[in-house]
Amino acid sequence: MADFNIRSESVDVEQIMKQIRGRIKEKRGVDYTEEQVRELVQDLNTRILDARRRGIDGPKIVIGEVDVERVVREWRERRAAS
Repeated sequence: MADFNIRSESVDVEQIMKQIRGRIKEKRGVDYTEEQVRELVQDLNTRILDARRRGIDGPKIVIGEVDVERVVREWRERRAAS
């Protein structure tokens, strides 16, 4: 569904959140459902976990999963404001 890039050199949770927000903004004409927003974040979390399990050349990835509920809450707030 989504294409997020995870680089091993430096992973910043805020940067990942910006990517998610950016994708949502790009698709503003598309009326995402809450379920779709959750799927986007869960997909990202799966990619993060896979990258940590597999290991990537370079420095170790030290990042936790993105808080799905936080992203959904922010999505709801933005949706209500628009």
